[in-house]
Amino acid sequence: MNMDTNANNISEITLPDTPHQVFFGRVVYQASAIFGPRIQDGLQLVGIESGSVTVTVDGKRHELPEGWMCLMFPGHEETYRFAKRKATCHNWCTMHFDSISKRFMTEAQYLPFAIQMTPQIQSLMEWGLQARANACPASEQLSIHLAQSLFYAWVGAINPSTADHPNPSAVELARVYIAQHYANPIMLDDIAEAANVSANHLMRLFKLHLQTSPSRYLWQYRTQRGIDLLRHTGLSITQIAHRVGFATPFHFSRLVKQTYGLSPRQLREQFWNKSSHD
Repeated sequence: MNMDTNANNISEITLPDTPHQVFFGRVVYQASAIFGPRIQDGLQLVGIESGSVTVTVDGKRHELPEGWMCLMFPGHEETYRFAKRKATCHNWCTMHFDSISKRFMTEAQYLPFAIQMTPQIQSLMEWGLQARANACPASEQLSIHLAQSLFYAWVGAINPSTADHPNPSAVELARVYIAQHYANPIMLDDIAEAANVSANHLMRLFKLHLQTSPSRYLWQYRTQRGIDLLRHTGLSITQIAHRVGFATPFHFSRLVKQTYGLSPRQLREQFWNKSSHD
């Protein structure tokens, strides 16, 4: 890779070397807990399994909601302030290198702070956590390979268009608020207040950057969370609908049908039958 790396070829970025030491971990912080400030000593991926956290890096605040993973670099001061109303579970993978080249750091400046975790990223993290718990002689090498794979899966999941033109902070604050409160009744004014802008301005920002409205984004988010529960739990359609913020199962069913062309029951059968044949 040449030194002209930009946001259009960030998927080509490579690790500076093979890490000589790797750590996978998972921890739960109680509501309103604070961790830091501390100086990061490795290249670290931090994922939020439940809850949320505000991460301050060298004085700059970033919101990290449930289901997202960020990349932290060595030598920077970090402080983590966890969600005020619920516990937060987060995982991490830290890689230590003998040295990290200036070239890698130059290329890495085009990477986004965080992305939404894909199923591949989640699986690699779980395998890394299991490898850590395994005391067999090969577990250390396995952990190193899994950490490298996790990094490349994270980079591979980046959308270059959004990395090159990141959403304004108001849009990201709105998305974080929705991710944290989608199960509760939410009004447009609530989202706008969380984003520190007027409702009309937020609608314009969503239309410009996400090609949708805040309300439609909220209902799409609720629908997707409901589909996750359809696939991975045995909860009834009514229970799922109420759990993800729908007042009635009929509204949930209608949006699922609009999205997938199937009823929730048919979609669940398709998911489960496919899994049984894999």
